[in-house]
Amino acid sequence: MGIRRLEADVLSELSRLALDLNDGGTARSCALQAMRLANLLGMGLKQTHTLVTLGLAALREQRRELGLGYLRHARALAAHQEYWLRAREAEQHLLLEGGPIHFEWSSG
Repeated sequence: MGIRRLEADVLSELSRLALDLNDGGTARSCALQAMRLANLLGMGLKQTHTLVTLGLAALREQRRELGLGYLRHARALAAHQEYWLRAREAEQHLLLEGGPIHFEWSSG
């Protein structure tokens, strides 16, 4: 595993830890850094995981529409990737927040 991939993993886990500690700002900051690396390195599953984290951080910071948007996008992307763990996680949070969970995935 390359050092940059490891850095993306660490930042992703730090963002989840910050969420557990009710620190939405730190969660968002770490998740955005993880997303930049995941995008750069083509880490598709990490992108999806980070989208869920960004959605939860936005909800924690009272930015409901942004949070729901992240979660809807994460759910759609996870379904496309057949990453059912994250698809279910995003869907559960959408349901808890009362947001719509229907989506359309277009491959091109």
